[in-house]
Amino acid sequence: RRWLCLLMGLLMDFPPQEVSAWTLKMKFRKRDIRKMEESIRNFAHTAENLSSRNLKDSQIYLFCQGLSAETLVLLHALKPATSKCIEKYVENLKDVQVEISGRDLKEMGYRPGPLFRKVLMVLLLARIDGQVRNREEEEKFVRRWMEVEGLPGHERRRD
Repeated sequence: RRWLCLLMGLLMDFPPQEVSAWTLKMKFRKRDIRKMEESIRNFAHTAENLSSRNLKDSQIYLFCQGLSAETLVLLHALKPATSKCIEKYVENLKDVQVEISGRDLKEMGYRPGPLFRKVLMVLLLARIDGQVRNREEEEKFVRRWMEVEGLPGHERRRD
């Protein structure tokens, strides 16, 4: 998909509305149009964020996750200040996972709900930043986090 990166680089300085109109007129595939629009929409903001000094690994992860490979390539190529962050994300951060799952949270006595997604994301960010290193530390982290959120009693599952 090298051609797409090159084209996006050429279109980067055009207003998003013009790019959208042009890509529709040229009859690009919808998937490619979405990638171009996403890159152009997120490029400046992400470049600015990744150019900040002293970013935590979790911040790099949050800025980069969800971006297409093409957007990451463009940022790396066109904004040298982002290179180290992009490389760190691709090489070390994007594949980090936690060991516990929603099933484990249920087994710990918590009721399934929207909070599961939040606690698992907070846990992932803690893992990325090195605050937890193994399953046991993850379980302790979750219990402490749930207590701080006020969930040890009324939100626990009652079977």
